[in-house]
Amino acid sequence: MDIYDNRRQWLTYWIQTLVNGDRSEFERQYGYSRSQVAQFLSRTYQDGRSIGDIAARRLEKKLGFADRIMDTPFSDAAAQAAGGSAGDVVRTAASAPAHSKGFPARPITTYDSLDELPTETTILITHVDVALSAGNGRETWHVEEKEPLPFQADYVRRLDASPKHLVAVKVRGDSMEPRLFDDDTVVVDKADRRIPTGGGVFALVYCGEMLVKRLFRLPDGSIRVVSDNKEKHDPFIVPPEQLEHIDIVGRVKYRSGMGDF
Repeated sequence: MDIYDNRRQWLTYWIQTLVNGDRSEFERQYGYSRSQVAQFLSRTYQDGRSIGDIAARRLEKKLGFADRIMDTPFSDAAAQAAGGSAGDVVRTAASAPAHSKGFPARPITTYDSLDELPTETTILITHVDVALSAGNGRETWHVEEKEPLPFQADYVRRLDASPKHLVAVKVRGDSMEPRLFDDDTVVVDKADRRIPTGGGVFALVYCGEMLVKRLFRLPDGSIRVVSDNKEKHDPFIVPPEQLEHIDIVGRVKYRSGMGDF
């Protein structure tokens, strides 16, 4: 038995019986986007494997059917035994679309897994734990890859950056407050390492320490390294003859957390 084809048969049957084959109504009632349902039913998208284990369990739960029913061989008899009429499914207010009298609103769709995100509108950005220091630096650190962070594709385009060059990391320390706080997440564009005339916030490695600082290129070629929290952290200058000790990882393009970047 092809488990993915079997799950498609279950879903097709439910769409037919629960909403009389109206996919738009199915999407509205159960909080799925048009592209998600199309991907679920496609035999070619992701080689027909769109309804993975997590997506199947999510569908069963949302529609009110028994856990792992989609993994049992589909047949009319099995479907009827499972409860195939719309009256057998309890619909809750949580599945209803959002409404607002004050401004237009769209339903809020929640996802249990990155596998459920619509691929045509979502970009996954590499997420690593490097413990970037925004204080006095760290003499040792480890790099641990985490679950990637999802971003809207149109937002990433506005960053003017290629997704393959973006990496998300945590900030450690207080030297960039109030712009960046300890434990904020920043997205760094590794392809953007040029320091603009007015300066910019960059992730960098200096003398073996990983930092997030504001950098300025001086006329003589040296680099001025500045902390936004000037009361606790003094600026310093890296002269041209010592630039070999500084490695600019990339420019910070986005932050998430408490700061006012």
